[in-house]
Amino acid sequence: MRKPLDGVERPKVQIRNREKITMFIGQMPYDTKVDDIVPWLKAIMQRHGCAHDIDAVRLAGSGNSNKQFKGFAFVDFKTRKAANIVKKFHGTLFRGRKVSVEDCRRKVYVDSKNDRSSSGLKKGSGFVKQLTGTDTVENLVKDICNTSDGVLALTDFDDQLRSFFSVLPKDVLSAALQSIKKQATKAPPARKAQYFMGITKKVSRQYWEKRAARRGE
Repeated sequence: MRKPLDGVERPKVQIRNREKITMFIGQMPYDTKVDDIVPWLKAIMQRHGCAHDIDAVRLAGSGNSNKQFKGFAFVDFKTRKAANIVKKFHGTLFRGRKVSVEDCRRKVYVDSKNDRSSSGLKKGSGFVKQLTGTDTVENLVKDICNTSDGVLALTDFDDQLRSFFSVLPKDVLSAALQSIKKQATKAPPARKAQYFMGITKKVSRQYWEKRAARRGE
């Protein structure tokens, strides 16, 4: 091994890619702002010494229009420790409502800002792009219920599930609903929405994995 010109050997410095964990936080009040979410998260994380591990908060909606906040957000954390701490607060109260806190594995929401910008999410907007309109989501849900021979009902799809539907491409949502229809009889009666969310995430994950494979990513 060659020594530096000054004859002093120095330890090698390993440069690691910055860790970033994205979490889905849903069922929040529709008048929620980023300034409401960040202090709440910091209060949770302060007790564990990672209050500064929040990287970004992206609200579902459109930053350049008067569209209402959709009730959920994607939050980037700098460490897995911080994400795991916040995940434990699934089902706790935030501004008077029980929130859902779950892992988010959709590639389009965990890419760098430059990658998100090139894939259609406007850089710097602070909002997640809605890929399927609310009316379209409602119509697709109604159609699948009407063709399920009474197995599915509109009440089986809660606000969190419908909100997640809106960030899926329409063809992916249609495929997820068909899969839900096929497996509806297996759903636990008291946990149908959670069971259907699992099916939806599986269909969504398969879609993004296939898309990445086609691109050679």
